[in-house]
Amino acid sequence: MKEYNLEQAAAFLNVKPDTVLDYIRSGELDAEKIGDHYKITDEDLSLFKQLKAKGVVARHDHRCKGEE
Repeated sequence: MKEYNLEQAAAFLNVKPDTVLDYIRSGELDAEKIGDHYKITDEDLSLFKQLKAKGVVARHDHRCKGEE
């Protein structure tokens, strides 16, 4: 399973890294926080991109893994 950092995820989604961070913080995009960095799986990014294209907003009830 491939993992992306914020900059790589932003390039994949064609947005700015701050926008990816907003998606993570709002619960729309799953990510794991490791120290000061985030890791996002290719599965989560692909699902998020598909849902965004359909206009679906899925929010998670939990905080980002690693932010507890």
